[in-house]
Amino acid sequence: MTLPDAGLVWHCPYIVLFSSEDGNVGGGGYKEYALIKINGEEEEAETNARNKFIMKKKDTFPGWDTWKSENKAGIESEINFIKRGNKITTITENLGIYIENITEVSGLGENVYAALTGDEVALTDIRIR
Repeated sequence: MTLPDAGLVWHCPYIVLFSSEDGNVGGGGYKEYALIKINGEEEEAETNARNKFIMKKKDTFPGWDTWKSENKAGIESEINFIKRGNKITTITENLGIYIENITEVSGLGENVYAALTGDEVALTDIRIR
């Protein structure tokens, strides 16, 4: 959910793909591979990978005002990761915003981690399968 003071669309959760020596964001040897905002805005961050970002507003998208208010109330989200070789595909959809990001990591043998973060958000009841 976004916090009550969050008034902008980019006040939303982000997905970060990264590697580091200790598995922590910002840890020693930190390399960021992708920063994916669930609002569908493409982040032009400098990364250590190639990213192909796809965002589609589906017919079920209720408009930004409703999207923001429902995110403030709290929504269930699901994020899927598919790893094939050095490519990681991240797929999520929330309130009619479909996001697919294909990250190609050049460093072989590195552990790639995913983290949830965001600007003015509260992330709760996280379940990993």
